[in-house]
Amino acid sequence: GAQDGQNAPDNNGGGGGGGGAHGVIRVFPFQSLGGTISPQRCDLSPDGRWLTFRSERSGGGLYVVPSGGGEERRIADFGYRPKWSPDGALVLFASSGHVGGSSRIYVVGRDGGIPRVLRPDVLGTVDVVDAAWAPDGSGAAIWGRRNDTQWVFLTVPVQQGPPVTFG
Repeated sequence: GAQDGQNAPDNNGGGGGGGGAHGVIRVFPFQSLGGTISPQRCDLSPDGRWLTFRSERSGGGLYVVPSGGGEERRIADFGYRPKWSPDGALVLFASSGHVGGSSRIYVVGRDGGIPRVLRPDVLGTVDVVDAAWAPDGSGAAIWGRRNDTQWVFLTVPVQQGPPVTFG
């Protein structure tokens, strides 16, 4: 059953982690990660092999660990709300406390590296509330406020190109 790490039915259609088979939840040994981790602070890779999560240890940051257990490693020394790209190569995450109190969205590779701000040319004037990957991984859907007055919902290509604005 679910208590011993076996798959169990997901009766609510959701289930936190992100990837994996729809309609199935997996139980992971979060206690081995050094504290409580809420579903908003972690995400399961699309292939089910990796978990990314936020931890406050060692000054805080984002980590990845094999879902079956193993060595964890820090991929960014800041950020929260990590979300795997559909191909599992990148992690999208939020960061706050920037000039004007705004939030920014970053991407970093599964193996770490230097996190980069997602499209500052487009999102520089948007205080991001939430972000999620487009199903094909080519961009991110962004919800936020522009100039503290106008709510915006747009899809921003990761590499280049104009955003698509809704509403």
